[in-house]
Amino acid sequence: MYKLYRILSYGAIPFALVRILYKGMKLPQYRQRIAERFGVVKFEHLDRSLWIHAVSVGEVMTTIPVIKGLKEYFPEIPIVVTTTTPTGSRLVEKALKNKVYHTYLPYDVPFFVKKFITHINPIGFIVTETELWPSIFFELSEKNIPIFVINGRISPRSFKNYLKVKRFIKDVLSRCKYILVQNQEYKTRFLRLGAREEQVIITGNIKFDVPINKDLVEKGGKVKHEAFKGKRIIVGASTHEGEEKILLDVYSQLIKTKENLVLLLVPRHPERFLSVYNLIKSYGLTVHKRSDSLLPFKKEIQVYLGDSMGEMMMYYAMGDIAFVGGSFVKVGGHNFLEPAAVELPIISGPNVFNFQEIATMLADKGGLKIVKSKKELQDTILDLLSNRKKRDTMAKAAKEIAERNRGGLQKTLNIILSELKNV
Repeated sequence: MYKLYRILSYGAIPFALVRILYKGMKLPQYRQRIAERFGVVKFEHLDRSLWIHAVSVGEVMTTIPVIKGLKEYFPEIPIVVTTTTPTGSRLVEKALKNKVYHTYLPYDVPFFVKKFITHINPIGFIVTETELWPSIFFELSEKNIPIFVINGRISPRSFKNYLKVKRFIKDVLSRCKYILVQNQEYKTRFLRLGAREEQVIITGNIKFDVPINKDLVEKGGKVKHEAFKGKRIIVGASTHEGEEKILLDVYSQLIKTKENLVLLLVPRHPERFLSVYNLIKSYGLTVHKRSDSLLPFKKEIQVYLGDSMGEMMMYYAMGDIAFVGGSFVKVGGHNFLEPAAVELPIISGPNVFNFQEIATMLADKGGLKIVKSKKELQDTILDLLSNRKKRDTMAKAAKEIAERNRGGLQKTLNIILSELKNV
């Protein structure tokens, strides 16, 4: 089956190019650095390196503490970080700057993969969650370069699809040295797909160990005190198309009785910042953009648009209640642990399959309220705004869950380091 995959991968090149150009119509950055997707690297040839792949923003945030941990143990070994999206790329450059080499992941085509591997000479490859790249895995294993899947998980939908090609997936998984998973459920799924028992180790969810950026938290607190004193702020975080309208509809109803209320909207994708801004304006609401700088601004501001990258902790620190997006659409939710870490009561829509374990833990302990409709969202926010004790109880429960489940990062690092220490 791998031979067939190789043939198909070459045939898919024109379609991949069309896809990139199509995405570039909405976000011009996709049309930039296209050569990198064909294994053409701008930085110098490396004698050896550690290669880490993180698809986009969420995965980059997860791997940053891993990268910093590896850098501490292997200060002399260059680290190469690959991403797939421009937003992930920008976050790597902003968060890690000149501490790592960064480029886009080459297409999973044997010729491009070989070219890339020859250029960076990795001593190990670390990939997050469910990123299984057959050609990359095959070429690395042929060179006896260990592959580590970290923070591993498989969603029900992916698991169902993988079962259809189980024989092929089993071969891909066999190339891994270790598959480090978040919980027993994910371990069972990997084993059912053909992974070996000794390969799959439960290390916990690294996302619980993502460090809090104290500077951003302090900045958020300062902004709230200076610019939004006396206001209650609802944070609509990582929202997708359709979710901003839901929040704006709810907000428009709430301000009829709650005049000191501000809606802080943070769309997930930067290419949508302008369209969300225009949507807010269509409601006749007073809006201020983060990109226009915070101060000075009109005191009657109603909606604050967080049109920046890498400042989510600042936005959460400004809030009183957090709604986490990607949950009223079939995206599967986003990271609940950031609002939990800054002690906010959290609300989510019903689609949380990408963060099911965390959502269940938070909901069971009362730190998260999952709502199924716009009306239920409105009622829940109104209830929390009217009940300080309930807000505080939810917030404390959320933070307790976030703090109690730390430790996955060190377990993950220990396993990787034990394998690479003699390389």
